[in-house]
Amino acid sequence: DTTSHAFMLEAIREKVDADEARAAFHAEARRRLVRMKKTGFGIPAHEVLAYFRERAAGRNPQRPKPRKIE
Repeated sequence: DTTSHAFMLEAIREKVDADEARAAFHAEARRRLVRMKKTGFGIPAHEVLAYFRERAAGRNPQRPKPRKIE
């Protein structure tokens, strides 16, 4: 029982919220990349992915530790 106008406003609100969340995610990624390049510390992608696979499988793996990246 929603009017067409209310439906459109809600769709616009959802789109704006999603775009703002995406922009914030990308901004944080850029900040972290700058920090990683400045400090030289990071976690290799294959370790991060392995960690997430273990978590998705319901296990409680040890978090990978940042280290000097060459």
